[in-house]
Amino acid sequence: MGKSTLNNDNVLLFNETLNYEGTLRNKGVDFTLERFLQKGFFGSVKASLYDSKYTPSDGIERNTHYNRNQLFNIVASKEWTLGKN
Repeated sequence: MGKSTLNNDNVLLFNETLNYEGTLRNKGVDFTLERFLQKGFFGSVKASLYDSKYTPSDGIERNTHYNRNQLFNIVASKEWTLGKN
């Protein structure tokens, strides 16, 4: 079985031959809730639910290095006015 760069741990050189036999599958869904600027406040809440798998030439499906299954992000901010303008 050849080595894949998909799950490579930051190694740039290989002593093995790379092969390109295999498949990669990514699927998921994103959700976003936003509050646009109103009375000086704005923000967003984002969620991603996903699955990332690969099947190399040995035929065994594995998680990719980046498969964390979920990602959540919350951003909020307040705008202040300085002076009359």
